[in-house]
Amino acid sequence: MEEINNIQQEPDENLYQVWERFKELLMKCHQHYLTEMQEVILFYNGLGIPTRQILNSKGAIPLKTIADAKIAIHKMAKYSQKWNNGTSESRSTETSSGLADIQAQVNNLGREIKKVNEKFYAAQIRYEQCKGPHYTKDYPLKEEGKALEEAYYT
Repeated sequence: MEEINNIQQEPDENLYQVWERFKELLMKCHQHYLTEMQEVILFYNGLGIPTRQILNSKGAIPLKTIADAKIAIHKMAKYSQKWNNGTSESRSTETSSGLADIQAQVNNLGREIKKVNEKFYAAQIRYEQCKGPHYTKDYPLKEEGKALEEAYYT
């Protein structure tokens, strides 16, 4: 009886799951002496706020007749079961494909960085005496007989 009176929706439970759990508790305790309206109110009060809002979308449950309240809970629980089955799978798939997309972008970025690192800018001069390339930092450019040449290596 205590479990019935203190029913609470678990964070990972959808409306269908908590409704089925509540009905099982009622079946286990045949002599709970609750009216149908008390059952509905106990169940309703044990739901999380988002679930209550969904359940109330076609009118506040506490203001409905007992028959209408039970029909509304039953219908929304059935829909909840369908939504969560589809949503869970699609979220999982979206997450997996999202991670794959991010990984591909990281890999592409890594390749681009590698290309940039492979390219380097070198300012070279030809020295008249040896005709070899020399870095400008090693020789002043204003000396006679030297020419500046820029090269990109890939």
